[in-house]
Amino acid sequence: MALKAASIACLFTLLGSLAGCTDEALHFGDDPRLLWGTDHETGDLSDWLGKSQQGGFVLMAGSRVEVVAGIARSGTHALRITDDSPTHRDYPLIARNGHLPSGIYASAWYYLPQTLHPLSYWWFVDYRSRHPPYDSQDFRDEIRLSFTNRADGSMGSVLLTEELGTMQPLVDREIPIARWFHIETYLRATDGSDGEFKAWQDGELTFQATGKMTETTWVEWMIGGVVDGLTTDAAELYIDDAAISERRLGPLPPFERN
Repeated sequence: MALKAASIACLFTLLGSLAGCTDEALHFGDDPRLLWGTDHETGDLSDWLGKSQQGGFVLMAGSRVEVVAGIARSGTHALRITDDSPTHRDYPLIARNGHLPSGIYASAWYYLPQTLHPLSYWWFVDYRSRHPPYDSQDFRDEIRLSFTNRADGSMGSVLLTEELGTMQPLVDREIPIARWFHIETYLRATDGSDGEFKAWQDGELTFQATGKMTETTWVEWMIGGVVDGLTTDAAELYIDDAAISERRLGPLPPFERN
């Protein structure tokens, strides 16, 4: 996939030096630090399921994970996560599985048409570890970013970890409604206590944790929804311009295909 440098030329600069990008076309393969990305303009899930050695998978559960036209951050298509199971726990997710390199940045843009009302959590980012033989049975959900509902009716986020417990944000950023926002995470999963996790919302550091991060170093990145139930009817979350990199990307301009 070729993307114009309005987005990709910036992919290999730090957030503080995003200015000055040219308008030349580049490919994902031009720099090995950008491991994977999608703008969903294929109109299907093929970018997630193939396209690199790691590959990926989809968990529909009792709901929907699909690429649709209409609401999109770039182009005309985006990933839509729909929780159709308001009365019970469900997990419509999409993943890039691994194992991913340690010290990895994973990011995506998110859009909520309306406020979500889960019973207590909606995990929209999930790092999952696996044990040998690395099949679908031997895993643990390790690090999760969850939407929260505030007393004033707005939405925020919280960090949930198996090893370190629950962590409130360093900066309590509101999750916007009907506006695209960017979430980028960094994870260094090691065998000891020198692990690290960070998260940024629209370029601002919101969570940071150090110590033992995961049960194993075989880790995959999942986004979408793990929801314990809804207090309203079916709810939607849109995702676009997702990427995995060995260098921080920041909230880039929209992707464009040649």
